[in-house]
Parts: sequence; C-alpha cells; structure tokens
Amino acid sequence: MPVSWHFIKIGIILFATLLLLPVIKDSRALDRKALTLEEIVTRLQEKYDNLSGFTCDFSQIQWNRMLNRKEQESGLAFMKKPGMMRWEYLDPEFKLFIINEKVIFFYLQEENQVQTFRDKDSALLSTPTLFLAGRGNLHRDFAITFTDQESSIDRNLYYCLKLEPKALQENFENLILAVDKKTFLVTRLIMVDFLKNRSEFLFTNINENVDVPDDKFLFEMPPDVDVLVVQ
Repeated sequence: MPVSWHFIKIGIILFATLLLLPVIKDSRALDRKALTLEEIVTRLQEKYDNLSGFTCDFSQIQWNRMLNRKEQESGLAFMKKPGMMRWEYLDPEFKLFIINEKVIFFYLQEENQVQTFRDKDSALLSTPTLFLAGRGNLHRDFAITFTDQESSIDRNLYYCLKLEPKALQENFENLILAVDKKTFLVTRLIMVDFLKNRSEFLFTNINENVDVPDDKFLFEMPPDVDVLVVQ
C-alpha cells in the first residue's frame, strides 16, 4: 500500500475521535435506559456534528498480517471545522499530515519528501477521513451493527460498533469503534482492510471545541525537499 494512504487512513480518523453530543439535561435518566443501536448512532452523529475543533494525543498500531509484524507510532492531532486536520507523528520519527481548505500535504522528514494530492476531494472520498473533515454521515455511509469482536473492549464502559461502508472502498473493509458510554467520544478506532491488515488508533487527552489557530493547518515547504504529486 502506498505510504500516502497510511496517513489518509487515519482515519481515522479520528472521525470518531471526537464527536460532540449536545447538552443533556438529565444524563442519569439516560444511564438508566438502555439505548438502541439507532439511538447510539444518532447521538454519535450529533456529537460529531456539533464539534468545532479538538486536540488530542494518539497512538497508532499497524499490524501486517502477511508478515505478522506490528509497528507503533504516536503523536498529536488537531482538527478544526470545516475540514482542517493536522497529524504530527513524533515517535519513532517525525511525519506531518495536513489537510487545509485547499490541499493535502504529507511530509516525510527522514525521506526528505512531501506528497501532495492533485484531487483533494477524491482522496478524501475514498477514506474514513470524511468524518474528521466534517463531511461524513454515519447513517448514509455505513451499515452499522453491534459486534462481539475485540474482546479487549470493556462492554460495561464502551459501545462496540462495527461499520461496513455501503460503497466499496479501496483502503478498508470495515471499521470498529469503541464509543465511551458517558461522553460518546470515540476513544479507539480499528480499521481492517481486505487483506485483514489492521490499523488501530487510540485517542487520549481529548480536548473538545478548542479554537485551534488557522495557521496550525498551513505548511511551509522545506528547502530542497522532493515533491511528489499524487493523482
């Protein structure tokens, strides 16, 4: 899989990462009532629809099934509507993935390379980043069910949802979300591709509705860097 998709798959977004639920006057009443799948998905969508911006720490674990190999990375993520994202990979090496209102940049410092995408909309449409970019709809885009996969997810604390795209996607077969029952934040997102490789994202230290400065989503091209334009 091309390196460029590694970042777009973030999708990870994080779409889940933070979806903002409107204020509920009596949360205790909701706790006493078991929510239906439809109600959970609706509240998750509402959470997302009302989110203006966020910052968080993230950890990503990628598992290659054929090679039986795991790789782990971590860093910081920022989002601001409409459709702006910044992913700073800090460990084990620095990488930078930025979506602003005009273009996508993917900077690989160790390779001295910047990838850009000629057609931003097409790049986004084929990935789960629609949700992070402020353009996704759970009911419209996915068939959603409860799942008993991922036994490590505590069902007392989290709703565990499986999302299967209604339209065929190049880069993933399904998503699994762990949704916090109290906050409706997505704290864990697992993406599975058609070869059963996995990309798992864990989100911590989430700060909702943060006014992230617009210049956080700008990118200054490093000198003498190789530029690759992806169709």
